[in-house]
Amino acid sequence: MTPARAASRPRGRRCWRRTGRWRWLRWQLGQVQKRIRDLEEQERAALRWKIQPKTPTSAALLHRGDCGLYQAQIGFIDQDYALVAVTMPDIELCEACRPDIGLGQE
Repeated sequence: MTPARAASRPRGRRCWRRTGRWRWLRWQLGQVQKRIRDLEEQERAALRWKIQPKTPTSAALLHRGDCGLYQAQIGFIDQDYALVAVTMPDIELCEACRPDIGLGQE
């Protein structure tokens, strides 16, 4: 659009277009930042472990932090506690996520 043509338009319409673009860019930036936070959380979860409590029908299970079979997002433990949990006789290892591999207990 030529400057003369842009000048002939009402000022409010040009400002609205700029504002609309900025809103969209801010929204896009927010979406990218949210995705980055989500991916960073997934990466942190992969470096943690969690214990699924014992139920009347099954033993307690040790899972990797990102295991899909046990979706709880609380009660994460670090590597030292997970190593202790592996040695406990009443805690079994999840066969799907294989938490022993991440612990170096292959």
